[in-house]
Amino acid sequence: MRKIFFFSLFVLIPLLPESVMAQNPVDAETIQQADAIMLKVKTANSSELPSLVAQFQPLVNTGGLSGSCRTFLISMQSVASATTPSDTLSVMPEAMKSSVKAQDEANEKNLAVDRKVCVDAGSGQASEPIASRQKAGGGDAAPGSDQQIAEDESVPIHDRIVTLRNKLDEYFQAGDEASLEGLNPVFDKIAKNNAYETNCRLAASNSIKQVEKSLKSIRATDEDGKNFEKKLAHFASTTVEGLLQNCQ
Repeated sequence: MRKIFFFSLFVLIPLLPESVMAQNPVDAETIQQADAIMLKVKTANSSELPSLVAQFQPLVNTGGLSGSCRTFLISMQSVASATTPSDTLSVMPEAMKSSVKAQDEANEKNLAVDRKVCVDAGSGQASEPIASRQKAGGGDAAPGSDQQIAEDESVPIHDRIVTLRNKLDEYFQAGDEASLEGLNPVFDKIAKNNAYETNCRLAASNSIKQVEKSLKSIRATDEDGKNFEKKLAHFASTTVEGLLQNCQ
């Protein structure tokens, strides 16, 4: 029996991806815990979701965690906090469910990219930094632009996010789709910046969710659709306001 066991172990080990075998053990264990939470998030209702999202925070703060895997965990927490609860999803019209499904698939693809960066960095493989992938445009920001507001380091990041969110509300009220779309890469750049405190980054990430719902509300062809997406945008806004209270 002992011979069979050791033979099986010998056979199985080479089948594991080299990057996983070489990965920082703290990264691997922490990501495994986060994956378990995310499985629960996918079926959570509105009363269960907040506590599950909160469970990511201790993992983000784990000692010995690599920077790239910490960024991946923050991305996971952001996606979890933006997940539509199962009880809300169940009462959505089919067209809206399709929209939510498409967004979920896009989030999964983004997380897969961040996961690869986490694993590759932990195994010593070169990988394109997230910040470089997310960099928008190129060149200097136009004076007075939303990007310049976001990059003005003479102003606390909390205040910059608040100013950008005021712009978000202004654009939504005016039905300015182009300006709303322009806010997404601005908020995304803040969300991916490791120099900022986690709550600030999550506030920026969830602001993207609010932008997306605001755009869907503007573009909806019927009043029910407009009002429903507006409510989801308000839900995202409430989440951001809570995060901003602890953003320093």
